[in-house]
Amino acid sequence: MENNQTQLDQVINDICEMKAQQACLMAQVQQPSDVLAQELQQTKSRLSRLEAHKNRTLGGESTSGEDPETKQGFVDFIRKGGQEKTFEVKELSTDQTQGVVSTYVSDKIIRHMNQISPLRTLVSVMQIEGDSAEILVENAAAEAGWVGEKDPRGETTLGTLQKLTIPTHEMYAKPMITQRLLDDARMDLEAWILEKITDKMVSMENQAFLLGDGIKKPKGIFHYPAVVDPQEKKQFQSIAIKSETFKDGTKLVDALTDTLYALKPGYLQDAVWLLSRPMLAVIRKLRDASGHFLWQPSLVAEGPASLLGYPVVIVDDLPPLNEKGLGTVAVFGNLKQAYQVIDRSDFSILRDPYSAKPNVEFYVTRRVGGDVVNFEALKFLNVQ
Repeated sequence: MENNQTQLDQVINDICEMKAQQACLMAQVQQPSDVLAQELQQTKSRLSRLEAHKNRTLGGESTSGEDPETKQGFVDFIRKGGQEKTFEVKELSTDQTQGVVSTYVSDKIIRHMNQISPLRTLVSVMQIEGDSAEILVENAAAEAGWVGEKDPRGETTLGTLQKLTIPTHEMYAKPMITQRLLDDARMDLEAWILEKITDKMVSMENQAFLLGDGIKKPKGIFHYPAVVDPQEKKQFQSIAIKSETFKDGTKLVDALTDTLYALKPGYLQDAVWLLSRPMLAVIRKLRDASGHFLWQPSLVAEGPASLLGYPVVIVDDLPPLNEKGLGTVAVFGNLKQAYQVIDRSDFSILRDPYSAKPNVEFYVTRRVGGDVVNFEALKFLNVQ
C-alpha cells in the first residue's frame, strides 16, 4: 500500500509540474502573439494605404474616393501657405517660398490633363525618376530562312538595335491671384488652380508633341520630314495629292484610302486619324462610290467618330495649310508605337506671396520629354 501511495504522489507531482510548465509556455507564447497581432494590424494598414495609392492610376478616378482632410489641407495651403499644417509641406531650394510635392496633387493634375488632352491618351507614356530615359529602337528585323534536312545553314543577321536617349524638359505654369480674393472667395480654389495649371500645360504639351524642335522642349512628330519614298530611318512616308486636285472629292477619297492601306497591318489595331477642324469640315462632305459618307458618327455615347472604319481625333494644334495651300492635311497611324512620352514622376508647387504683392503667385513646374521611336507606324497625307 505504501508503494502505491508513493507512486500516486509521484504522479500527482508530475502532473502539477507539467501544468506549471504548460502555464509558463502559454505565457511565453501569448506575449509574442500579441506582438504578431500588432505587426499584422500594421501590415494591414500599410496594405490599405498602398491599395489606395494604386487605385489613383493615371487618367483614372480613385476607387476609394478623395480624402476630405487632404483636400481641405491643399485648400488651406492655397489660402494660407499650409499654416494649419494639415497638408504635407516641405521646404524646397528657396528662402522665401514653400513648396508642396504630393501624390494627391500629382494625380489630380495628370488626371485632368488626360481628360482634356487629345494626344496624351494616344501616345505611349513612361514615368521615370531621372532626367532622361534610354529606349532601344529596332532599325532592322532579324532574318530567318527555309532549309532542307541536310542543307548547309548560313549565318542570319540578328537585326540592329539603336539606343535612343529621350531627355526631359522643364515646363511651368504661374497663375496669380490676390490674397484678399483667396481669403474671401467661396469658389472651389482647388479646382481653380488645378485647371489653370493643366490648361496651360496641355496646350504647351500638344504643341511640343507635334511641332517641338527638341530645344528646351520635346521633339515633335512634324520635326521630322515626310517624303514619298523614305530612304532614311528618321523619315515618315508621305502620300501626296496635288494641290489642284485637292478639292476634287474623288481624288481626296482615293488619297485617304491610299494613306490607310500604306500602313502595315501590324499597326492597324490601335490606328487613328489625326485631323484639324478645317480638314474635318472637308472630309465630312465626302462620299464613296456608293454614295455613303466616309465620315461616320459614333454609335456609342461620347465615342469617337470614324473615317474608313478608324477613329477620328480632332487636334487643333495641327499645322494649317500655308498660303499656297500646301502642307499636311491628315495623319494616320498607331501613335502608341510611334511616339514615346517621358514623364518625370514628381511635381512641385511654390506659393510665393512676396514677389508680386498684393498678389500671390503659384509657380508649378514639372518635366516631360518626348520623341518619335517608330517612323513606320505613321503615314502622312500631304498636299503638294
